Amino acid sequence: MQRSRIPAFGVNVIGPVSGNLGLGVLTRHVVSLLLSQGCPVRILDIDPKLGRGGHDQRFAEHTVASVDELTYPVTFLVSTPISIAEFLRDRRNRGLLSRRDGLNAALLNWEQMVVPDEWARVLAGLDVIVAPSSFTRETFEEALPGVPIISMKVPLRLPEVVRGNHARFGLQPDTVWFGSSFEPQSDPARKNPFAVLEAFGRALPERRDVGLLIKVNNATVDGRTHPVMDELRARTRRDGRVVLLEESLDYDAVLSLYASLDVFVSLHRSEGIGLGLMEAMALGKPVIATGWSGNMSFMDRSNACVVAYELVPVRSGTYVYSEEILGPRAVWAEPDITNAAEWMRVLVEHQDVRTRIGRSAREAMSRYQEEAQRGLFLDELRMILESEVCWGIGQGRKKARRDRLKRSMVEGEPQSAWPAGTRLRRLRLLARKAGLRKGRFPFWIPPRRDKS
Repeated sequence: MQRSRIPAFGVNVIGPVSGNLGLGVLTRHVVSLLLSQGCPVRILDIDPKLGRGGHDQRFAEHTVASVDELTYPVTFLVSTPISIAEFLRDRRNRGLLSRRDGLNAALLNWEQMVVPDEWARVLAGLDVIVAPSSFTRETFEEALPGVPIISMKVPLRLPEVVRGNHARFGLQPDTVWFGSSFEPQSDPARKNPFAVLEAFGRALPERRDVGLLIKVNNATVDGRTHPVMDELRARTRRDGRVVLLEESLDYDAVLSLYASLDVFVSLHRSEGIGLGLMEAMALGKPVIATGWSGNMSFMDRSNACVVAYELVPVRSGTYVYSEEILGPRAVWAEPDITNAAEWMRVLVEHQDVRTRIGRSAREAMSRYQEEAQRGLFLDELRMILESEVCWGIGQGRKKARRDRLKRSMVEGEPQSAWPAGTRLRRLRLLARKAGLRKGRFPFWIPPRRDKS
């Protein structure tokens, strides 16, 4: 077998690298890891819209202006399945994605067990999927049996010293502080902040030496406030022990906030990974969290306060989680509020338990990060590239994937290329089909129903 010459190794990272959102934080952690491994990197920074781009420019020197400048053999997309599918369908990216000596990989962060058929047909054109949790791996193994899937432990690049600052965040001393964080654009129904409020109220209705801080990222973007904030503000005003923080914080300040807490809480209905939970555990905080989905790749009952749940049909006003997209089979977890309240009460009344679980969390995350920082997924990508390009192994399968990718480009016009008016009309049409109505924000929420 004739050996082909492999181009100089390096990775083209495509994602919201400068963005003020969870995917941006994840992508920056990945870029930091690649650079620490001595891997050459070129970045195409994707604007996540809604005023969330351009917030962190630490990798500006590695950033290029167009796909034509992405010259390394491995192309690594970091985003949601629908965004990656749109990128793959965009014929303007044909040159990059069709290279015979290239490898197209994607780190897919997805919070559901169902992958819509339309997305799956496009994603089947990928050469490799990198799964950041066992939850996402199992999901895509079932949806895309023809695409190789490798696992990745998610790297965190935290400062050596992170100090809390109660005064900076308005937290009273001599108080046990619970904390939770979410971004409304990531779907309030999925993040489920009202369950945290309810559990806190049930657990400790009379105590004045406890508090709850809820951090909201991007509550207001482009001058428009997310509709969920009206209810959240009203609910938090009812309890003087609750602090609602809407200030935009850089990453170091977010970590300082988490370090100021005594307990981190996430009663999510589903997570692809759960970065906030990882960060809190790394800082030695006990975490109360729903025991389902991506976070269970690094949490168990020895290092966290795992909350019981029941699987229920997905009910969400966010379009990508609607039944129109996911179909009737989609489920997620409904956390047991009583169980969460029990954990809150125990952690307040027994400081030794709080200390012990926090220590276990830090130790578990230290072990997890020790492996994550080795970047073993990068070795796998390098070996897959070498075996295909140098030795011609799996060329038939690769050609089939390229053919699927080419058909995707022909069959579907990319959303990113639609004129603004056409895109808006299509969204409205899809929303009407899903029985949704337009709110004050550029996403879709359920129609109001009179309470009987």
